[in-house]
Amino acid sequence: MSADQARTLLDIFRYFPGIHTDSDAQATGDGGVLLTMRYDDHLHGKIARMVVEHIAARVGARQRGDEVHCDPKQGAAFVRLLNYASLRPMGAARPLVASAATPLPTLLSHALIAFTEDYARRAGDDLSKPHLAVWANVLRVIDDDGLAERELGAKAILAKRAVRVVVRDLAAQGWLRVAPATPAGGLKTLHLTAPGRAARDAGRQLAADVERRWRRRFGAGLIDGLRASLATAANAVDVELPWYLTAYGPADGNLTGGFYLREQPGPPRIPARGEEWPVVLRRSDAGNQPLFALFSVALAAFAIDYERERLGDLRTASTLLQRLPDTGALLEAVRDDGVVGSGRSTPERHLVVVVERRMRGVATRLVYPTPKSRRSRDAYPALVQETERGWQARLGAGMMAALRSQLEAVDAKLDGAGPAFPDTMLWFRQLHERNP
Repeated sequence: MSADQARTLLDIFRYFPGIHTDSDAQATGDGGVLLTMRYDDHLHGKIARMVVEHIAARVGARQRGDEVHCDPKQGAAFVRLLNYASLRPMGAARPLVASAATPLPTLLSHALIAFTEDYARRAGDDLSKPHLAVWANVLRVIDDDGLAERELGAKAILAKRAVRVVVRDLAAQGWLRVAPATPAGGLKTLHLTAPGRAARDAGRQLAADVERRWRRRFGAGLIDGLRASLATAANAVDVELPWYLTAYGPADGNLTGGFYLREQPGPPRIPARGEEWPVVLRRSDAGNQPLFALFSVALAAFAIDYERERLGDLRTASTLLQRLPDTGALLEAVRDDGVVGSGRSTPERHLVVVVERRMRGVATRLVYPTPKSRRSRDAYPALVQETERGWQARLGAGMMAALRSQLEAVDAKLDGAGPAFPDTMLWFRQLHERNP
């Protein structure tokens, strides 16, 4: 590790509540770094120690008391991960405020989840019927002539890592055949098998059937008005977004893959993203999309606007973190949020949480938010209101009032409140579980 990297660590310590200012990072003769850690004598100090020990174990560094010795490779990884858990890359804190009304993304989430559940009930246990996300994000874009594999991401707005997973699992399920590239050139081509074509057609019919039922259930006037409002919001976005809200990959719940590539303010405005997320400028009128797709696109657009402030992802801030106080929560209480205590679950790998070690004779373990998660959790109510005000400025207060009123009318007739945000990785797991 260079002296500059050691200085970077000292800077990170300043942005890590619980790490005492007399902690030290010194470059060693072998190119590594020796950390001499000191922690504050309170809860945040305990959490900081847990995070440092977790990262040291993860990178394979030697630990001896409060000393951590990293070789050059370990040191680089340690700097990256500790920075990731700290406040250093984050946006400014927001004031603590109370939610004045149900957040707009929560209303959109309830509607999308309820539509998905109605679709699943119509499909029943028939394994020849695809999950709604599988139809929306894959099957619908492959016609009878096939599709070049490399075009699937742009057609469906899926990152390359997502494409690899769904192609593999749909091929294993027998719904997809991959024709290899010929020696003379060309591309791998995706072809739906006979069961795959039947599943594609069944998914289209089921989605249309559920939308017709929603028109009867909620009233044609309400649904038509809601469709118009959602289409206005979607058409204001310069890029295409997936028909069904989806993650960057099966182990990364972020929608666009983070901030590796910076936002291009435009016009056209292109969001910050990972290098595998496809950028496709809007090419169609969103008013022609199914109702569930309009829910998804509006929710994705809101999440992108929320997350540009670098205060965490909307899904985690609105779900797991709202149930996770500084004093921690029992592991059993957050297992449904994907925390398993192994150090390898998504919230642990992304340093959203840190989990107490197993102790002999102690049955319970506590889960704590890391510094970045505390800021994300506390900023959520103010930032979600701030983002909605931004939509009002761009789309008009009247249009936004109509959209909120329409969503609230739908929400009032749903059978109980669902999660505040959908699980964007769920459909990957469901697809994989269907493999014979």
